[in-house]
This record gives sequence, C-alpha cells and structure tokens, in this order.
Amino acid sequence: MVSAFAGPWLVMGDFNCVCSNLDKRGGRHLGEGSTKSFSNFVHSTGAINLGFIGSRFTWPNKREGLANIEERLDKAVCNQEWQCLFPKAGVKHLIAPASDHAPILLDTHLDHLVRAKPFRFEAMWTSDDSSIGIVEKAWQCNVEGSQCFKLARKIQQTRQDLKVWNRTQFGFAKTKIREIEARIKEVQDRAPTKENLELEAVYI
Repeated sequence: MVSAFAGPWLVMGDFNCVCSNLDKRGGRHLGEGSTKSFSNFVHSTGAINLGFIGSRFTWPNKREGLANIEERLDKAVCNQEWQCLFPKAGVKHLIAPASDHAPILLDTHLDHLVRAKPFRFEAMWTSDDSSIGIVEKAWQCNVEGSQCFKLARKIQQTRQDLKVWNRTQFGFAKTKIREIEARIKEVQDRAPTKENLELEAVYI
C-alpha cells in the first residue's frame, strides 16, 4: 500500500516479524525464509529502519529458562522523503508495565534524549590478526534490501561481533586501564620513598 503513496510516509507498530537474528534472543536460529517478508517490504519500498534506543527487545514470551524468547517486533520505518523532513527522528523503547509488548515512542527530535555510548574501533584490536576475520565474516553476512540498508546492517553486525570478540580476547581493557591509572596516581601521590618508587615502576 505504501508503495502507491507518492509523498513522505512512516509506518510504525507491531510488524509481527524480526529483521534478522540480531532482533531475536532465544529459540531457534532464523533462516533466510523467516525474514523474507520484511526484507521484501524493505526492498520494494526503499524503507529506512529508524532504529531505537532503550532495551533491545519489545516482546517476550514470558517463559523461563531455555524456553524464553525475546524479539524486537515493534519498530518504525519510513521512506527517504519522510526522513529528510525529520532528520533527527528516532524511536525509544519504553517500559511495558502490563502489556506483553513494550510501547515505543516516536520522537522527531531525538537529540535531546540520552543515546547509547557510541561505538569506537580500538587501535589495540589491530594487534590481533583474528580481528580481520571477525570483520570479514560480519561483512559477508547475507542481507536483503536497499544498498543503504545493506550497508547499515553490515556495519551493525560488524560492531556487535567486534564487541563480543573484544570481551573474549581483551576483557574489559578500558576498565583495567582506569584501575591501573588510579593505582599509579595513588602511588605517585605518596612520599617518594624507595619502596614507593619500586612500586610505581611495577605499574609503569
């Protein structure tokens, strides 16, 4: 229906489907056919997913253990004309006090809301050759849709895979660095005794 509409448009609500396995936790891994209907919609209309801030999933099946499944079923998509009118628009996932679906809020000026911490590629990752394989694998994932949608989805996949790999390979490096810096400062603030200078040399 939206493909026949010439002006700017936005569709928002429960799509009852997920875009990819990134929008699902628990249950069986989704095959290409499971996301085909949404992919076809995006490809045929040039729809742009507005993304979100807040909890990743909007619907839980409220079961326990291995039977628990959570999915991002509720979303907002628009065409390029609509996004040009509202370039700062975005979606916020709210808390669901009663319904099994979390309410989603469309804000046309999302800049005033607190956004998630931006992703940054760490220079230390290049010291590990396996980082190249992580990027290559993520970039080769099969994505259907417009060229812009494919690019955005592959960047998102690369970002997520690098974060997981970083925790496994380097641990929480920044936290450890801050802890060591705090210890160095503590030692440097002490009197420059032989013992304290030797302790400082251990950290530096």
